[in-house]
Amino acid sequence: MPADDVVLSYDLPVPARRAFYLYVDRIGRWWPGTYTNDPAAYDRVVIEPRVGGRVLARYTGGHAEDWGTVRHLDPAGALEHSFNLSHRSGVPSVIRVEFSDHDSGSRMRFRHTGWNRDNSTDRHRFNDWPLVLSGYVDHVRRAAAHQD
Repeated sequence: MPADDVVLSYDLPVPARRAFYLYVDRIGRWWPGTYTNDPAAYDRVVIEPRVGGRVLARYTGGHAEDWGTVRHLDPAGALEHSFNLSHRSGVPSVIRVEFSDHDSGSRMRFRHTGWNRDNSTDRHRFNDWPLVLSGYVDHVRRAAAHQD
């Protein structure tokens, strides 16, 4: 039986396009190294911004880990990619992030989905998404305050 999706939503003080940019292009600034396979050598996460692009964790010394592949990208506010990190099953899940404008900024909708009978045993490793994404929300708030 497939596991439940992780579904989170955040209101952000910037327009959707800006929030998207801060998520995709600045992920290396907000992703916490403690949520990698080698926190001591962690350098940054990179999302190659195109369909078929890779999601990579880069480490000092030039080593990189493949965390997934971009499946959908819309700079107006949507990203979907496969996700391999912490999947002992070897079967990736899917991350979907959507941004939509509202009166005081935008809303981010995050969904970690793609669970099936082959990878549902990995689902318990992903209960910390609120902690991981709090770094993103803080980054957006700082960027809005400093016009970064």
